[in-house]
Amino acid sequence: MSRRQLFRLIAYILLGVCFIFLLILYAMYMSAQKLPEFYQKKLAVSEQANERSNTEMRHKIEQLHNDLQKEDKQWETNITDNDLNGFFAVELAKEGANLFPKEIHSPRLSFSKQQIDFACRIEQGSIAGVLHIAVQLTVPEPNETVLQIKSAKVGTLPISKKLPAKMLTEMLTRKGYNVESNLDADEPVIRVKLNLKYAKKYKVQLDALSVQDGVLQLTGSSKKEEKKK
Repeated sequence: MSRRQLFRLIAYILLGVCFIFLLILYAMYMSAQKLPEFYQKKLAVSEQANERSNTEMRHKIEQLHNDLQKEDKQWETNITDNDLNGFFAVELAKEGANLFPKEIHSPRLSFSKQQIDFACRIEQGSIAGVLHIAVQLTVPEPNETVLQIKSAKVGTLPISKKLPAKMLTEMLTRKGYNVESNLDADEPVIRVKLNLKYAKKYKVQLDALSVQDGVLQLTGSSKKEEKKK
């Protein structure tokens, strides 16, 4: 084999390796863009249906507002995933909405038995695509919620569950919540201790939480704080 032939052989091998590498990158990119089935369905909901769901969500917020201002009132509210997704679709589209970090777009969720699936488009650091996390949410004792990350993917590609857990921890901390996290666990745990007050004079207690198919049920109580003498 001549020197020229050897050079051509090496060049062809390098070109082949580069082509395979590009194919792998493309496959990874397409996998990262693939939408979870529930996310496809929630995004396909019509604008009119989202408007109706947002209106229903506002009615429930108004009812809860009234209940929280009744002394020694036991309250309960049932929020559907459609209610929240309608709220996300309508309210987050408004200018100045800042419920989520700016890296998160088009969030949607789905409630199933004892689990919440959340998906959104995201661009942050090494994560770019459709983020899908499954979370178990519980209230082990009054005014304490525990979020456990069960799985995390970008498209169909599994990623470290620590990444979304860290994002959630930072977001809740910025919102002023008292947060304790164990990010190194196999299924990271985020514990949020609530100190809830309403209208500066009602102490609110979250007693229980239940996640069922399509519905999140919250129960608790409110009590008017005694004025300090």
